[in-house]
Amino acid sequence: QHMDKKSKKTAAPAQADQRIQDCVSPLKAGSTLLRPTRQASKNAVLNIMDGNEVVLELIKVKKSQQFIMEVIRIEPDHDLITIYQPNGGKGSPIANRPPPLPPHSQLYVQYSYATLPQNYWKKYDLASKFVRMVRSRTPKITLHTDEAKCILYDTSPDFEALFYQGTKFHIAKEGHVKITNADGTSISLESNSRSTCLSPEIQDMFEKAHKWHKFCLEEELMREKRKEIYRDIIAFPLTIGRRPQVPKMAALMSSSQPNLASKGKMSGEDELGMFNKNMKQMELKSASSTSLTNSSESLRRSDKAATFDSAPPTPPPPPPLSAYPQSYQISEHTEPNQYFYRSQFSMPVVTNGHSGVNQQSISYQQLQQQVKLNRQLSNC
Repeated sequence: QHMDKKSKKTAAPAQADQRIQDCVSPLKAGSTLLRPTRQASKNAVLNIMDGNEVVLELIKVKKSQQFIMEVIRIEPDHDLITIYQPNGGKGSPIANRPPPLPPHSQLYVQYSYATLPQNYWKKYDLASKFVRMVRSRTPKITLHTDEAKCILYDTSPDFEALFYQGTKFHIAKEGHVKITNADGTSISLESNSRSTCLSPEIQDMFEKAHKWHKFCLEEELMREKRKEIYRDIIAFPLTIGRRPQVPKMAALMSSSQPNLASKGKMSGEDELGMFNKNMKQMELKSASSTSLTNSSESLRRSDKAATFDSAPPTPPPPPPLSAYPQSYQISEHTEPNQYFYRSQFSMPVVTNGHSGVNQQSISYQQLQQQVKLNRQLSNC
């Protein structure tokens, strides 16, 4: 009688006429662009493995230690879902890779997308959202021009034009355009609009971004057609052009920044924010919302200082970076391991005959602190 009451309490309301197709979209990870990725959260670990297999590890805390109690392996290319409990249901400690498949078939169960039990639908949907988020940040075509680095993502037609002077254009599937200036202000427009609230400089970049977007879409279409003929050739990812030399980009960085109109409309949450929101709904609160987006792009570990334009001969060292934490604007719009800086405010006067010095050399540790600070400021 006690078992009946417990099962009655935990059982989900069953709807015989409800199908998984009506609630959850099938997971589509069949892309050669996806790299192995691992995202840890409070109650789950999400993985994209070699061969596009998606693995969801469910965590349970036992005696202040986290254990993987259940593993869900999804092979979208074969429409196969494998579920098992590691170590005979006792769980296994978290490791660098998911627990392996048990050797005996009696220790795991397998389903297809259409036959997956209803109590696993939300978990399957979480894995599907995770893959979509990764694809939305995976470049399919990268185009380098003299003014910007353009990326057509694996979720084409999603597109970004990252101008070297700091302005970013994001064109979404729905045709909306989000423009983010170097100072963090943003505005959202319809793709075919010619807004009068944009300055001439921004309007010129707006039109160039659309031109480059069209070029990338045409290149994608042409290569997709050729894939049907040359099946043994990997067509993507594709890089077109070569990024400008560093001195040229540094000169662009030192130029004046065109400003967006203050009456622009702020855009909504980005893809990563929406994914973390979905994880919270399933009580899977993200432990690190930036670990995924930085998995393939990290700062170069080097003891060398990051040096700006040469300062006057042998000036005294400037005050600590924390004394003026907003002195530099960071723009992460170039190659993965490269950062550029421009002075936003005047730095303290140096009392050795040189006043108004606004260049300095900073160590890697200070660079890390400034990157973290600027990200916090940009999220305010």
